[in-house]
Amino acid sequence: MNTPTSRLSAIAPHDGDHSFLTNIASAPDGDIDLGESALMLAGMDHPQTTSPAVFIQDPIQKRLQHCRDHLIELAQSIAMTGSNAANATARLSVLRAVIDTQEGYRGDALIHETPEHSNLINTIGRRKGDGVALGILYIHSARAQGWTAYGLGFPDHFLIALDGGTERAIFDPFYGQIIKNAYELRALLKGLHGNGAELLPEYYAPLGNRQILLRIQNDLRLSHAASGHLEKAILITERILLMAPQTWDLYEDLGFYYAETGDFDAALLALDTYLDHVEDPASHQKAVMVAEKIRASEDFSTVN
Repeated sequence: MNTPTSRLSAIAPHDGDHSFLTNIASAPDGDIDLGESALMLAGMDHPQTTSPAVFIQDPIQKRLQHCRDHLIELAQSIAMTGSNAANATARLSVLRAVIDTQEGYRGDALIHETPEHSNLINTIGRRKGDGVALGILYIHSARAQGWTAYGLGFPDHFLIALDGGTERAIFDPFYGQIIKNAYELRALLKGLHGNGAELLPEYYAPLGNRQILLRIQNDLRLSHAASGHLEKAILITERILLMAPQTWDLYEDLGFYYAETGDFDAALLALDTYLDHVEDPASHQKAVMVAEKIRASEDFSTVN
């Protein structure tokens, strides 16, 4: 059986990024600082100087520190506005007053044309982002007050929830809307997945910190792949696999990315890893076909 490793060409084991990502994989979920980890991931997508002698002058380090300071300022503003809010509705109102009204954060209307919408540094700089990046701001700010806040497992659109008193408030950070009841949640789901879609318990179950970080990285991966930036899609896929090594389905996409860029050895390693670990024969057809084409030295483009 193949070992579940890709070449990880851009994230060598001795790099600080590698250690950070593997620590996310191994750390207890409650020990993961969601805001700081999201900023660190965002920083990986910005060019930076690696020389220790000029590290403090590195522009990305300055941007990271600016963002850290901004998170502190958000928490302080929320505390001044009403950290004593007792129930979920009041807490959400306070968060919105600062993040939405005062700071002007909005969902990015060009979400599908801007892969960087999933980058928290860019979101803070532009006051625009995707639902996950915006949701992280809300969750981090709420937790800084000692409030219970978390993401939900709703598919393809990130929602957050706050608990307080006997209430649970569900909020859509991208559109800035409160989801008032199951009917509205079901309507949102059907709008995304068609009239046949129905709510499942996992759609409103809490997500862990690691799951939220994986979700924002997966959104970035899919954006780059859709834009044809396959080298970036490969890098982010490898990053995800360091954070969650047993995400076996992802090895199939990684194999396809490698094959399309002409790195057939890496493609076969990824596809074989996928085939070794995913048991559903119905899911194997394209992966088997691509692997066979590569081994036969045929043109990969004929299988797309």
